[in-house]
Amino acid sequence: MENISFIPNTQKNSEGYVSIKEERPYRGYIIGFLLILIMYIGALGFVYWYFIIQPTNTLNESIASLNAKNSIYYPKDDLQQTLYNLDSIISEAYDPVTMIKVIEATYGPNFKVTSWTYNKQKKNIVFSATANSFEDVNEQITKMKAVQGVVDVSYPDLKKSPDGNGVAIDITIQLK
Repeated sequence: MENISFIPNTQKNSEGYVSIKEERPYRGYIIGFLLILIMYIGALGFVYWYFIIQPTNTLNESIASLNAKNSIYYPKDDLQQTLYNLDSIISEAYDPVTMIKVIEATYGPNFKVTSWTYNKQKKNIVFSATANSFEDVNEQITKMKAVQGVVDVSYPDLKKSPDGNGVAIDITIQLK
């Protein structure tokens, strides 16, 4: 150990070393870059939430409310029943107001309706009407049978109109 000599601190070469207390000149750039990166990630998160998450949640809520409202039409895990119900919904898509308007459009010039009633349970419309002749009644029945959504048209009896100028008839129209 005799040959080991220590160099005093005053003679050490410390030119390439950075002191702990010494400030790095690029430290502000790193902090600025990190802040910008955090703001960019936050902005991307907001855009993702606003344009993807929020509309998806709104759509899911709408679907859930419609499912709750219309769940009677499609029983869970029963595809055959669901298809049957959808078929019945499509085939029963005629509402009475629309059907009455379509049927009214078929009235001939010599056909006059005096009253009508609609039975929701039986899905039928009963007309009381007068016409000038049996031919006018036959023409009107043919026109009514041609209306889409009408299953059957029946007229149990024909009689003379109360004023004596034509025919009085009660017509029952069965809807889909």
